[in-house]
Amino acid sequence: QDESERQSAKKLTSLISKLNEVDKDASIDLLSLGLDSIYFDEAHRLKNLFSSVSADKTNRITSGFKGSPSDRSLRAFYITQYFQKQKGRVGFLTATPFSNTPLEVYTMLVFLNYSELVKNNVHKIVNFVELFFNETLEYKVNQKNKIVSESVMKNYKNKPILYKILTNTFIYKNDPK
Repeated sequence: QDESERQSAKKLTSLISKLNEVDKDASIDLLSLGLDSIYFDEAHRLKNLFSSVSADKTNRITSGFKGSPSDRSLRAFYITQYFQKQKGRVGFLTATPFSNTPLEVYTMLVFLNYSELVKNNVHKIVNFVELFFNETLEYKVNQKNKIVSESVMKNYKNKPILYKILTNTFIYKNDPK
């Protein structure tokens, strides 16, 4: 048993060393470490997997994403998806929960329970936003003193379905005492 524990510790030390390398192409075989779960601390730093969701002037969500994801979020996404397919246990820890934006809610669900989104046929951001969020166009004056339209989430719809997905995914504690 002690030898096995030493080998596991050595593998974990090697993993930490590789994770700290600057080389973005470093590869790590997570399953060879013998882990049965993986947790990401400070998970709110991963929320920029997708950078924005947009609606057209008729308030129809037309394009999924603009911009590009951060390397950190993209790596974490691949790790979570691969690990869930192999072992099934992934956790996120954060003292800074996501806000109520559709994009942040969707992103955390994609990381932690993509299969639940597929099961409810909302695995595409367009379907997710259309099913669960009432968005309206609002007009505002930008820094160049021009009137521009902006898609704004006003409230939720289909709350029982969204609640079921969220409670199947998240454990929320309001007060750690």
